[in-house]
Amino acid sequence: MANRLLTCGARLRPGALPMFTCFPASDFTDRSVAIEDIFGVRGRSLMEQLAGLKFPIQAVGVLSDFLSRGFASHSRVLQFPTDWSDRVEDMAATAGIPVRTLHSRMMQHVGLSPKRVIRIERLHRALAASQNRHAGWAQVAANSGFADQAHMIREFRDLLGESPTAWSRRSPSADLFKTASFAAN
Repeated sequence: MANRLLTCGARLRPGALPMFTCFPASDFTDRSVAIEDIFGVRGRSLMEQLAGLKFPIQAVGVLSDFLSRGFASHSRVLQFPTDWSDRVEDMAATAGIPVRTLHSRMMQHVGLSPKRVIRIERLHRALAASQNRHAGWAQVAANSGFADQAHMIREFRDLLGESPTAWSRRSPSADLFKTASFAAN
């Protein structure tokens, strides 16, 4: 993504990618794949349309139209129980399937193991909880399902490449909170 002025993306629900691309999600895990390699002429046309736009909101509209057309023939996306599961066994039990089947299906449809999905969901809970600037990192860790603050710090570094404090300083929402607290004083 180097040397780009604008990056536009879409976050799909777990299980949607293989329906949209006709490839297993695991083919895309930890890789960057050119859209032309997946969609051929349609992908190349999308990139040409995006390249000619002047405003980011236009890019969002074009991407939205492309995705809408791609999903038009699909009636439903497989649902995976990811919210607030802190153990793979609990996730499998909620889905009503054995752990090995869950792992196989998640790799096929999501491209991530159930354990990795749990780690990412827990990190998302911590990121959301960190928006409350009155809560300390230890409280954020406890409320997000981490064993302790050190566990949360390790996960931040492993998944985001930086500590919670470094992320917080760099986060756009941190600037909003600084402005809001400055205005309130």
